[in-house]
Amino acid sequence: MKKISRIAVAGLSMALALALALGTAKPALAFHLITIDNIACDADLGIVTAELSGGGPGSSVGFYVYRLDYSFVTSAFNDSAFGQTGSFFVAGYSTAFSDGAQFYAWSGNSGYVPFTCVAHGRINRQSLPGPVALYCDDDTLEVWDVDPGTGEGALSFSFSAWPTTAPAVNTKLAENGRNSLWHLTSGEFQVNSFPGEGKTYAFVFNGCPYDGNGYNANIDPAE
Repeated sequence: MKKISRIAVAGLSMALALALALGTAKPALAFHLITIDNIACDADLGIVTAELSGGGPGSSVGFYVYRLDYSFVTSAFNDSAFGQTGSFFVAGYSTAFSDGAQFYAWSGNSGYVPFTCVAHGRINRQSLPGPVALYCDDDTLEVWDVDPGTGEGALSFSFSAWPTTAPAVNTKLAENGRNSLWHLTSGEFQVNSFPGEGKTYAFVFNGCPYDGNGYNANIDPAE
């Protein structure tokens, strides 16, 4: 699968999910009608996405996430679906979702459902959830737009023609939609993104292949 073109949702054994309901204390908010049908975790995006079903009068549509010691990590809800019946995707973010990390998701019908996070090499992971995901495929930069609600990504543009001499003024190298790549007078490169509502995002690095020295230069304080 090509990075985050769409999060792959892995099927679960419901028998295993029910077997993992180990009798520990349940969350105070019980959505007893909700079943976790599928769940996936992308460590690069810091997002876990669950496909839920069930619902009905008085039921909240969502899930909780716990570490293997059952300590709480995060929760995610689809508030607009409260009391509804059907199938729903619900997504939640956490910086705890690192590559290979294992967790449980909890809902009323399914109990504790295990899942594992997978990373694909995002170079700007420290900016989670962030409006863009950046990858270096050898000497090629890939800039992906990220939908914060679903975790789905769409390739904005690729770039591999890296200049070797710093410009006299900051110079735009590539642009598509809200995203652009600049060559700075320092010799570094910077990806800018403007997700709307007056927010800005910038990531500075030394080009691709990635040397591990990238950093956030300007991210909205409210993010």
